[in-house]
Amino acid sequence: MRLTMSDRKAVIKAWSSQYRKVGKKEKGRILDELVALTGYSRCYVVNLLRWDGKVIRAGRRVRLIGDLRKKAKCTRHRLYDERGSIPIAYQLYLPKEWATDTERRESCGVPDNIVFATKPEIALEQMRQAIAAGVRMGVVLTDAGYGDETAFRDGITELGMIYAVGIRPSTTVWAPGAAQLPPKAWPGHGRRPTKLRREPGSEKLLAGHPNEPVAVKALALALSAKAWRTVTWREGTNSELSSRFAVARVRPAHRDYLRPEMRPEKWLLVE
Repeated sequence: MRLTMSDRKAVIKAWSSQYRKVGKKEKGRILDELVALTGYSRCYVVNLLRWDGKVIRAGRRVRLIGDLRKKAKCTRHRLYDERGSIPIAYQLYLPKEWATDTERRESCGVPDNIVFATKPEIALEQMRQAIAAGVRMGVVLTDAGYGDETAFRDGITELGMIYAVGIRPSTTVWAPGAAQLPPKAWPGHGRRPTKLRREPGSEKLLAGHPNEPVAVKALALALSAKAWRTVTWREGTNSELSSRFAVARVRPAHRDYLRPEMRPEKWLLVE
């Protein structure tokens, strides 16, 4: 007979005190019985037995509250077309403090091959898997939590896809007409210089285009009134949805002083 939710809670509560007192081997036996009885995952049963309904915080991204409902961050990959959207990949995000905690990993049964990966890294791997499975490539859309990472954008480009992603106001770019200085002149001995150079003076960037990148917010605020255009895209609940937009051709500047050449130009869309 299938247990009700209240029955499961009663069983867990009855075993929680004994579970915390016994050794590792006996804990394993109790877990096996309760997983088979309740249908819960092993990790979830461990948390139920260990904390008995109390509020806890396990790192910053996973917590148990009141009736012990688990909240965790997840990276997902969705497909969109004119008919709607559908998720095609999910992966639970394991915070670094969990990934490096042996006791937590063992108690929750985290497989040894699961290691820490950032959410953008997980998302890129999901895209690779989708392409390998024959999913038709489209435009990648993300918020600034993903789009602000240069490695994530570079990874999308390497996959042969295009993107329209959010970035933070402090992200630096090379404004139109601005560029790095060439490598230093070779003195005739030692290794020949190959890295491009910058020149301080970003406060004068938009006036004199010195060799220093600028934050996208500063670039946007310096654009002329003629650069902005009001665009209306559809009707909303009370009125038409519209906003002001401007575009500029820029080059991403993140740590490009370590590169022998500048990154390709991209369109910067500002709202």
